[in-house]
Amino acid sequence: MKKWGWILCLLLAACSSGHGTSAPVGTPSPGIGGSVEATVTGTIDGDTIQVSVGSRKETVRMILVDTPETKKPGLQEPQPFGKEAAAFTKKLLTGKTVLLERDVSAKDTYGRSLYYVWLDGKMVNRLLLEEGLARVAVFPPDVKYVEDFRSIAAKAQAEGKGIWSLENYVSDRGFRGLPSGSLSPQSSGGQRRK
Repeated sequence: MKKWGWILCLLLAACSSGHGTSAPVGTPSPGIGGSVEATVTGTIDGDTIQVSVGSRKETVRMILVDTPETKKPGLQEPQPFGKEAAAFTKKLLTGKTVLLERDVSAKDTYGRSLYYVWLDGKMVNRLLLEEGLARVAVFPPDVKYVEDFRSIAAKAQAEGKGIWSLENYVSDRGFRGLPSGSLSPQSSGGQRRK
């Protein structure tokens, strides 16, 4: 009886190793810390892209970064620097082959795949921070590069780049609404508010 118990345990472990997800045969689906190549088929906004991994289509949310919204339900107009972040990601990635690096979590609460996105040896998540187009957004357990990202964001903030050029715009919970008549990237030329 013990023999059948072990066999049953092994079968259950093998069946549950995919965590409820399945990929077509021959399409890698990386586990913790794994990576997979994908082709970027489109962008949703600055931190969310659409990819093809073999024959599988996925929506990918970049880990540890948050760009201003452009298409959020209830949002009357894009948040400041949302269009710039979306245009940056679209120009950089559309049609390109990227490497997707997993941290710990496979999906977010919206069902999007979570990855660090690499293009030609450069991490796109990091580039968004360097350009001042994103803030660091921490959702444990996905924290592999958090300290590095915080120092990059601090440098962009000190230089008053992008989102950091608008006084009190960035918070630890996202982006604050600006009062009517406040400077926007379009009206301010990206100048820092005094």
